[in-house]
Amino acid sequence: ARIVCKIIPANPHEEEEFGPKYLDKSALSTPSLAFAQITRELVRMGEIVQGMLRDVVLLFEKYNLDLADNIAARDHQVDTLYQAIKFYLARIAFDSLKDEETDMGVQLMTAVNWMESIGDAIDRHLKRLAHKKLNRGLEFSEQGWKEIRQMHQGTNEMLGFALAALSSSS
Repeated sequence: ARIVCKIIPANPHEEEEFGPKYLDKSALSTPSLAFAQITRELVRMGEIVQGMLRDVVLLFEKYNLDLADNIAARDHQVDTLYQAIKFYLARIAFDSLKDEETDMGVQLMTAVNWMESIGDAIDRHLKRLAHKKLNRGLEFSEQGWKEIRQMHQGTNEMLGFALAALSSSS
């Protein structure tokens, strides 16, 4: 078996199971540290969503099943981080927090909910619309496509600004 393992290396495409990187259980006793951990994980979640947003417009240009599957896989990653952050946040004893710490916890949960909703909208709605466009053989007008690209660019920039603000706050 050892000889076979040396001759035939492990599959380089096998990835370890996806999950949170920054949610350290030992930080739960220090709310400010726990909130910083949540913020780091939220930024990571946001970067995944931003990649989904960047790529979904490509499906409207030319539908690609592999890319659609990849977007769905990333939405699953977002859902995984959403669950982990939500349960981590729930483990913080809110009854012993100062008012500003409680507010921070509520703001983080709101941001996590929004990020997960954006991922779902991309995966469930925008992907479906791109597929519908393909199936019906539809094309955007030149002006319509220009407007979609501008809106997409603006949305992507706003998400980037939000993630930068979140990163600088931790």
